[in-house]
Amino acid sequence: MRLELTKRGDYAVRAMVALAHAPSGRLLSVRRIAEEMSIPVRFLPQVMGDLMAAGLVLAATGRSGGYRLA
Repeated sequence: MRLELTKRGDYAVRAMVALAHAPSGRLLSVRRIAEEMSIPVRFLPQVMGDLMAAGLVLAATGRSGGYRLA
């Protein structure tokens, strides 16, 4: 059996890996995740929205906001 991952799925997995490697409780911005994981910045907010809807990540808004694992 062969399993293929879509680009969006690949970006989601990479974003989760970046968040998992962040120090406990530290928020990562979309820009930082994109730079660390070679993900196009323009697609990442949509992917992060999917991850939030699934309950896998939490978001904090504002100047020092970002994402962390749920």
